[in-house]
Amino acid sequence: WDKHFQLAADLNLAAYTGEQFNLIGTMREKFVGTFDGAGHTIANFTYDSMFANDIGLFGYVSGFGARIEDLGLIDPNVAARYGFSSGALVGCLEEGTVAGCFVEGGTVTGHAQTGGLVGYCYDGTIANCHSTGTVVGQNKIGGLVGMNFGQLSGCYTLGSVTGQYDVGG
Repeated sequence: WDKHFQLAADLNLAAYTGEQFNLIGTMREKFVGTFDGAGHTIANFTYDSMFANDIGLFGYVSGFGARIEDLGLIDPNVAARYGFSSGALVGCLEEGTVAGCFVEGGTVTGHAQTGGLVGYCYDGTIANCHSTGTVVGQNKIGGLVGMNFGQLSGCYTLGSVTGQYDVGG
C-alpha cells in the first residue's frame, strides 16, 4: 500500500454490496501511498457492516507522505452501525492529507467518529474539501469529519447531521 496511483476514468461501484468491496487500507495494512483522483469521480460506493471499524473507500490512511487528492464520491452509502471511524472517503486518517476531494449525496451511518468525508482524523490535514451527504450516528458525528485532531482549511459541509452528542457540521 505504499505505491502511487492515478485514477484514469470515472468509476461506478454499484456492483459491490455488503462487504464485497475490499477497502483500501486497514489498521494492519495501512495505505501509506498517494492516490490522485485526477478530477474523476467514483459513484455508488457501498459498504454495509454491523461491527466493522475504519470504514470508508480508504479504510485506514497513515503517514505524513500519504495523500488522497482530487477525487469525488457520488452517492456513497456506508453503514457501520456499531463501528467506529466511518467516513465515505476515509475511515481513519492518521498524519496523511486529503485535498481537493468531495462527497455529494449518499449516507454515512456509524456508532462513533462518523463523518461525511472522514470518520477520524489524527494529526492529518484536510484541505479544500466538501461534503453534502447525510450523516447519522451516536457520538462524535460531523458533516465533514466525525472527530478531528488535525488541520482543516477551505472546507465546508451542507448535509444533514444527526447524533446523540458531540455533533457538528
